Amino acid sequence: MEHETVDVLTNSVISRKEYDSNSRLKKVYEYVYGSVTDYVYDDLSRVTAETITQGTTIISNTTYEYTDAAENGLYQKVKKTVVGDSNAPSIVTTQYTDKMGNTE
Repeated sequence: MEHETVDVLTNSVISRKEYDSNSRLKKVYEYVYGSVTDYVYDDLSRVTAETITQGTTIISNTTYEYTDAAENGLYQKVKKTVVGDSNAPSIVTTQYTDKMGNTE
C-alpha cells in the first residue's frame, strides 16, 4: 500500500509513503530533501529502528529497545538511542509509561 503527497500547483510528488502487509509504515521518500526513511518493527509492531539516508549516506540512525516489565512490572520502559559517530556522541533517552498510559 502506498500514499503520495502531491503539490497541487506543480502536480509534483513531494513525498511517498509505503506500508507493509500489516499496515505499518515501512518507508518514507521525501523528494524535496532527497531522503528516505526506513522503519523496522518487532513482533509486537513496535518500531525498533529508524534510518534516514540521502543516497548512500546515513543521515540519522535511531534504535528503540523495549522492556515491558520494568520496575517490577509497574512500567514499560523504552530506551531510544540516536546513534552518533566520531564527531558526535550517541544520545540516549529513556521513557517510562505506567499501565494507565502516563509517561515519566
